[in-house]
Amino acid sequence: MHLLLVHSLFFSFGLVRAAVTAYGPHVQSPFGTTTAASASYTGSASYDRTVLQPPPPPNPPPPTQFNVDLQTGDVSGVSIQQQGSFFGFSIEFSVTTQVPFTLIASSFLQVPFLNLMANLRQRGGSVRVRVGGNTQETATLVASTPDGAALEKDYAGITDPTATPPLVFTNEIIKMMAEISALTNVYWYMGMPFNDTQHWRLQIAEVEEAMLGNYLIGLQVRRPTASRHLQQLSNPNSLYC
Repeated sequence: MHLLLVHSLFFSFGLVRAAVTAYGPHVQSPFGTTTAASASYTGSASYDRTVLQPPPPPNPPPPTQFNVDLQTGDVSGVSIQQQGSFFGFSIEFSVTTQVPFTLIASSFLQVPFLNLMANLRQRGGSVRVRVGGNTQETATLVASTPDGAALEKDYAGITDPTATPPLVFTNEIIKMMAEISALTNVYWYMGMPFNDTQHWRLQIAEVEEAMLGNYLIGLQVRRPTASRHLQQLSNPNSLYC
């Protein structure tokens, strides 16, 4: 019954005409307006083989030839040759469990993410990923969490102006990063907390070096943009260099 109703709607359409206005390059004055008849096919749109006829070109016609100056010889100011993995991308620390792997501690990796990394590796040789962001400033490595999650946010402990919740994570996060590297040749930059200079949480770097090995290519601390933002919030007239 529903199929017959939908099918009858397709047959109820008749011929219509539509106006097409062509504009010239870099200006908004129209060349002219013309009309073209729509298709006369009345069956199912999925099987419509009608070829629409384009309207005639405007008079005078737009230019069809363009001159492009090609430079011969070496180009000045070009950098040295870069590898295909020169560019990478960043994953916010607090959402790492939503992108590469699951929230509950396990060895399950997201297949779409692995496929993407494998495609990038095939084209560039390797992939560089940075894990960090706002939440790296309050990240704390713990042995385990009460419910077995690999990462948890403390929304009740928000104290900074950017409303970033502190988080705790287990070495399950780093373990899964190592498994991703073994499968898809991903190299990592890791964000480190810098919010408490009296109690450095250097065990994060120690565990990352032990578990990631050569796949850990850098540790990143103190995001300058956040520093400027926090200082401006506390003193709008201050300057930060």
